[in-house]
Amino acid sequence: MKKIAIFVEGQTELIFVRDLLLKVMPNDKIGIRCIELLSSGVSKSVPWSHNDNDRVDILFQIMDVGGDKKVFAAIKNRGENLINNGFNNILGLRDMYSEEYNILTSRMDKKSAIEEMLLTNKNNIATLKYKKKVKIFFAVMEIESWFLGLYNFFEKINKKLTVDHIKTKFGLDLENIDAEKQCNKPANEVKRILASVGVNYNKDRDICNKIVGNITKEDYIDLAGRGKVDSYGYFYKEIINYIP
Repeated sequence: MKKIAIFVEGQTELIFVRDLLLKVMPNDKIGIRCIELLSSGVSKSVPWSHNDNDRVDILFQIMDVGGDKKVFAAIKNRGENLINNGFNNILGLRDMYSEEYNILTSRMDKKSAIEEMLLTNKNNIATLKYKKKVKIFFAVMEIESWFLGLYNFFEKINKKLTVDHIKTKFGLDLENIDAEKQCNKPANEVKRILASVGVNYNKDRDICNKIVGNITKEDYIDLAGRGKVDSYGYFYKEIINYIP
């Protein structure tokens, strides 16, 4: 059995990654174990696991570390033990938009700040004994830019939220823009679109589950091949490499 650990910055990312796996992978051949890492260092199972047993071809262990800065730290603290316990690869997923990004953009442009963060990430990984087994991905600027790229879910949540309505009311041409390049704070865009129909995007599990529940396998595949939201495409292509 192959085992892949995925460290994510928060609950939204955990729910998203779990849904992506379940929709693009053969469900009978994969297992998913969901864990929340508490500030005390204790790990706690959360109720979204799937086929968590040793009879699957590949097990994905998704860990919510509770913050963007904590993704690399958690990999550094737990990675060697995971590798020693049979994990083949370790992935990380966090937002680019962060306190670190804000500090960098106070003295350089957006492109330079992103390049600086990617270089720091590369250098951090290079310090690890098991570096060849680790990859950390950034959602640019936030995972909500991926949601904007997967825009079909809006109309499924409320029939009023067609792409034409969103374009007219909010000035966002979701069919044509590249959300990671043209939206600095995509979470705010998702929030105001949903708020217009009385839906509160507060990142709790119910709204996150409602969003991913309205994203199809075809949506995930389509965005990866559209040539936009590249950070999603990089992560998606990594995930499908593991299809058993």
